[in-house]
Amino acid sequence: VRLIDYKRGALSTQTQALKDGSDGQLLGYLLAARAADWQAEGAYYLSLRDGARAGWGTIPTPDGRQASKAGTPLAELDRLAAELGQA
Repeated sequence: VRLIDYKRGALSTQTQALKDGSDGQLLGYLLAARAADWQAEGAYYLSLRDGARAGWGTIPTPDGRQASKAGTPLAELDRLAAELGQA
């Protein structure tokens, strides 16, 4: 599965939270998916305003390339979950 959180505005706040490791919303979605035994390939925010994407794992672009300029590797999921849990 791929989890998508649609946003009406720009993603500047979400992108910054991903960069500094404080984004808990998508992290929570991924952890919930894992608890349900879903194999999540990624989770991302999608701006309905401009089509920008930012998130975790592989983020597909409209033309089918599997890349993202603003993504966090899924390998970081457990480390960041532990850090946020301690905060």
